[in-house]
Amino acid sequence: MKIQAAGSAVLLFALSAGSQTGGPYDLKHSVTAGGGGSSSAGAYSVTGTIGQAASGTKSTGGQYAVTGGFLVEQALVPTAAGVRVSGRVLTSATRPIKGAVITLMSIDGTVRRSYTNTLGYFRFDDVRAGETYVLQVSAARYTFVTPALLLNIEDEITGISFISSP
Repeated sequence: MKIQAAGSAVLLFALSAGSQTGGPYDLKHSVTAGGGGSSSAGAYSVTGTIGQAASGTKSTGGQYAVTGGFLVEQALVPTAAGVRVSGRVLTSATRPIKGAVITLMSIDGTVRRSYTNTLGYFRFDDVRAGETYVLQVSAARYTFVTPALLLNIEDEITGISFISSP
């Protein structure tokens, strides 16, 4: 599974945990990370589920003790090598368009260009995953049904088609 976070957002995954009942009480909790510790006395058990086991302070009260803590904020950035983005530019009659200009622009304004070959194919290698790009086509004597696409690139993308207007 791929995950993307913008800026300094922290993503937490809640896993459903069991519940403890006794009399008119129903105690439920969710796990966001391993840790927190647990304590039991009599018929009841208390489990702290926030944070990491080795972080935070130990809280005690009566017969119970729980170690609390919080997840450390970390930037989520792609660590894999660049990916490929490729496709084809065709006329409305499905004939290839040679020499069309394909522009790939990142959010920071970096622009890369590719040109279609005689069969209408284009390709960009080493595109940084985990970012959003605008992919745009232009060709002399042609207009396109969809001249630009907004791509959120998480993995290799192939088979993109730009089709000219009839």
